[in-house]
Amino acid sequence: MIELEVNGRPQQIEATSVDELERAIGRPVPPDHGVCRIVIDGREMSPSDLRPSEIAQVRHVRVESAPLRDIASNAVDETIDWIGRICGVLESIANDYRLGRESDATGRLPAVADALQVLVHLLHHMHNHLPVDSASLPNFKSDWEAAQIELRTHIDGLAEDLNVGDPISLSDRVGYAIPRSITRFRELLLQSRP
Repeated sequence: MIELEVNGRPQQIEATSVDELERAIGRPVPPDHGVCRIVIDGREMSPSDLRPSEIAQVRHVRVESAPLRDIASNAVDETIDWIGRICGVLESIANDYRLGRESDATGRLPAVADALQVLVHLLHHMHNHLPVDSASLPNFKSDWEAAQIELRTHIDGLAEDLNVGDPISLSDRVGYAIPRSITRFRELLLQSRP
């Protein structure tokens, strides 16, 4: 038996596989909550980090969850800061293209493209749970969806520009179009603050 503690409430569960453990962890978490932290036998980790042979040794799992609205609200400032850092890196890459350092710029693009993908994923999950007053909600959702489409278009365009190898298009895309796009999200996130 495994001692499962969800938000301070203990219970006993049985799990013989990683899938069973993940399902058992998810059941007692309220539907409007997101899991913030999982501690398995004193180590912060996800059940998927366990090897199948380790399931039999698991004795205690502690899960902490919070309302999705709170998680989204608490992530606003950090996400705004992260957007600023990504914009700085994009501008630096654009300058490399403008100054003829194409190999340096192109070499740094995969890391920033990965960061953009993570940002897109984070923003996608945040927007449904941000605390926006009901009067502003329709415009907020519409602006958010338009910003998502614009950002996706520019990220797809970045891949096309890389295939063509046009440093001018690349410098414009990474130095202007994408930063402008993600800055729209910063403005929207600021609107969601209480």
